[in-house]
Amino acid sequence: MQDEDLKRSIQQFVQSSHPSAWSYLDKTDILAGAIARLSDPIQVKQGGQPFCGPAAVVFELIRKHPARYINLCRSLYETGRFEGLKQPIVVSQRLRSAGGNLRMPPVDWMVLAALRDQTSLSVPVDPRAPKILREMSGITAPWDITSWIKNLLDYQQVKHHYTPLGNEFMVLRAAQEAIDRGGVAIALIDQGLLDYKVPCFSYPNHWVSILGNVDTQVKPGFDCYCWGREISMSSAPQEVKRHLWGVSIAY
Repeated sequence: MQDEDLKRSIQQFVQSSHPSAWSYLDKTDILAGAIARLSDPIQVKQGGQPFCGPAAVVFELIRKHPARYINLCRSLYETGRFEGLKQPIVVSQRLRSAGGNLRMPPVDWMVLAALRDQTSLSVPVDPRAPKILREMSGITAPWDITSWIKNLLDYQQVKHHYTPLGNEFMVLRAAQEAIDRGGVAIALIDQGLLDYKVPCFSYPNHWVSILGNVDTQVKPGFDCYCWGREISMSSAPQEVKRHLWGVSIAY
């Protein structure tokens, strides 16, 4: 049934003559990019924008509900809004008219910027803004992740597990259990944990989607999606405990 829904959604988007709600996005680019991500969700890229949080959620949306992803792309492109499972996603006229150097593929910009802009109340998303303002507008909180999961992925059990005070390995094991049940686990870390440039002081600055292969024994680690690629991370137990800040788990 999902395959039929997906084929129907793609066909309807291809055949639609509805004009773009965005002054600077082209349907050919959006449609080609969306279809490419159906066959390889890893292609979702935040590029030069601080959109790791929404990228992780959209990556999982494509894997779990590809037809909904296409419907999301079409609705955002044609109308500037999408009726989520819990609440509508509404793109401001300001963002739809902004243009400029997107620093990422157009289809990823459209979807990820739409999600971030709706939750970034104090600093709006703008590709033309100075870097410091773009970084501020891209800050994603745990409640943003759980809200997007509920609104797009349709899981019954959704909770963010904070780990600064401990229970890191218990939470990682719970993440693997959720993944084994068809769920998702999106972790908040210090990105130094991934490139082995572990800083002296840790702070939560990067979201990754845990793919599985969670190990909590001698050299803890897991496979994850981030930065448009799959990464296998492992590190000393004390480093994982220091630099894992929490995991949003849904099943």
